[in-house]
Amino acid sequence: MLKVMKGLTDVEFERLYSTEEACIEALLMARREALMACPSCGHDRNYLCGRRVGCTRCNRRWSVTAGTVMSGQNSHLRPGSGPCIS
Repeated sequence: MLKVMKGLTDVEFERLYSTEEACIEALLMARREALMACPSCGHDRNYLCGRRVGCTRCNRRWSVTAGTVMSGQNSHLRPGSGPCIS
């Protein structure tokens, strides 16, 4: 995620990640770039279903924040209301 945020001003960050949906999409893209696979079967292809990621092979679903520093946090993924990707 630091690669995504590097060089952004506060205004640019707020413009790009001002909604929870934008934060979720950024987290999903970062997971894919980091090749984070399914925790059950190890398959690397997935899809987004709300705030959850689903495996295209075994259909297991997990939180978009699973395996990240934000894992287990019950707050919104929006700046100003909890830990987004800042």
